[in-house]
Amino acid sequence: MANCGDAAKLRQAFVNLVDNAVKFTPAGGEARITGYIREGRLAIRIADSGIGMEPEMLADVIRPFHRLRSALDGQHQGPGLGLPFAKIVIELHGGTLFLASSIGAGTTVTVELPVRAAALNTAA
Repeated sequence: MANCGDAAKLRQAFVNLVDNAVKFTPAGGEARITGYIREGRLAIRIADSGIGMEPEMLADVIRPFHRLRSALDGQHQGPGLGLPFAKIVIELHGGTLFLASSIGAGTTVTVELPVRAAALNTAA
């Protein structure tokens, strides 16, 4: 079987996305991961009930080294590379990363990746 991508890089991209969902969701909140295949694409959705962001800030959080100021500032350290890394890795694999968020209602990250026909046949 031909190589379909870099499994280690994809794994790290998803670890970063799940880590963000957990990190920015206060105690008592939740993070959910769902997935489905539609039109030859695998969609994985990571949704949290965390602090959320203003929709106009979404473009900023995918810029390397950019961290948003929030109510949790000082509690979470990091260089601001997790989300930009995930976006680049997913795009290099022919996928897309979509963000949706609102203050106090959480954030949803949806990743869509192409699925090869051979992989679909194996999963069936």
